[in-house]
Amino acid sequence: MGLLDKLKRKVETTLADSRLEEELIYKHILEEMDSGVLRDGLYAKAMANSNGDEAQAKSLYMKYRLQSVKDAMGGSSYLEYVEKLKLKEVNNIEAERLRIFNETNYKKKKVQMRPQKNENK
Repeated sequence: MGLLDKLKRKVETTLADSRLEEELIYKHILEEMDSGVLRDGLYAKAMANSNGDEAQAKSLYMKYRLQSVKDAMGGSSYLEYVEKLKLKEVNNIEAERLRIFNETNYKKKKVQMRPQKNENK
C-alpha cells in the first residue's frame, strides 16, 4: 500500500467519523426540539429565511443549530462537547446548592442575632 493509498484511507475514515458525529448532533438537536428547547435567535433567523413556512423553518433551524453546536465544540469531538455540557450542568447544580445552603445559614444567623424581647415587663 502506497503513501497515497494510506492518505486516501485516512481521509475516508475521517469523513466517515465526521458524518457519524454529525448524525449524533442532529439527534441531539431533535431531542432539544422535542423537549421544547429552542434557541430564540436561531429560530427567528429560520423563520425570517423561510417566509413563515413552519416546516421549512424547522428544517433551517436544525441546520443553523448544527452549525452553532459545531462552533461551540471548538475543535473538540461531539462526545467531548457533551461531557463538557454535563460537567457544566453539574457545576451549575452544585453552585445552586451552595447558594441555597449559604442563604439558609445566613437567615438562621440573622434570626439568632435578633435581640430577644424581655417578657417580664
